[in-house]
Amino acid sequence: MLKLDQIQGICLRGGYPTSYTANLVLLYAVPPNGLAFTWWPDRWNCKAEITNSVIMGPYSKAPVIFRNCLFCGPTSLDIDYPTVFESCTIATDLLLQYSNHTVANCLVRNLTIVPNSSGHTVHHCVTFGEGRPPPEAKDSFFANPMFRDPANLDYRLMPGSPCIGKASDGGDLGCRYTPEMIELISVALELRRRGIIKF
Repeated sequence: MLKLDQIQGICLRGGYPTSYTANLVLLYAVPPNGLAFTWWPDRWNCKAEITNSVIMGPYSKAPVIFRNCLFCGPTSLDIDYPTVFESCTIATDLLLQYSNHTVANCLVRNLTIVPNSSGHTVHHCVTFGEGRPPPEAKDSFFANPMFRDPANLDYRLMPGSPCIGKASDGGDLGCRYTPEMIELISVALELRRRGIIKF
């Protein structure tokens, strides 16, 4: 049961090593210095997989696999530990540091790879901010994705978008909204309407 009159946080802690999976979650970082989620230092070798979710704001050092997720918020994502972004829409800046990150079939506002970092895999991506995809990116380009209504978290593609059918599997680039995700976003919009969260 979801209570819309307040935000409550949870902390999952387990034995070491531990893996976590989450599906259909709304992760919100309370501004100005909040994190959508984080690891305690002795858990940085843990693994996590998050799918079909909305992440609003930055998160701390953690090796995570994100599949079909929407990222939004004013703060850039500075990625240290090996991270996978697969079929995600990242409506903020993404900075890949150190090594062994994967960004595939994604829409990213701005994507930067730090010099002297290595082992990254970037393919079938579109950037839509100020900069073009980095030279390391394969089958990637710069374009206006033609989102439907970003102000209301509708980052689906309008007809005629150059990102339609450009993913490695022949589908559309970016997050592919499921009915459950649309319901999750409607909850986020209601929380915003009530002044509980801001975006």
